[in-house]
Amino acid sequence: MYNDDVTAICPDCGSADVTYTSQKISCLACEFEETFGYDFAQPSAVTDALDRAKALEILKRWSFAG
Repeated sequence: MYNDDVTAICPDCGSADVTYTSQKISCLACEFEETFGYDFAQPSAVTDALDRAKALEILKRWSFAG
């Protein structure tokens, strides 16, 4: 069960003060961020499936529930 008030948790410091775009996810508390390498807003057939898999792995690491 997900808590709708917490969209993600920083894997570095555990803060829920997180912001994200279609290209990256960032912690506002400790300034840790990761770039997806895949733009969810503008997917491309040219983009390798590995880039998408990497981006999804990042979201899992951040416990993303959005």
